[in-house]
Amino acid sequence: MSKEELRHCPKCGGTAKIRYQMPFTWVECKKCHLRSLQIPDYGYEQRDPESRAMAIEDWNTMEVTENV
Repeated sequence: MSKEELRHCPKCGGTAKIRYQMPFTWVECKKCHLRSLQIPDYGYEQRDPESRAMAIEDWNTMEVTENV
């Protein structure tokens, strides 16, 4: 898996996309809307690659557990 490749959603298996809304970057599932951490993106106009990489890393390592 490349650094930019997003895993499928750990909750529903849907596809994910990278989202930007000043001043945050995050990854969100298109199907169930599960989100990664919202990373402050102070280079918003340039879409800071460090913030993008942190959001992708959080998404790709996320695990979802069911409530018991």
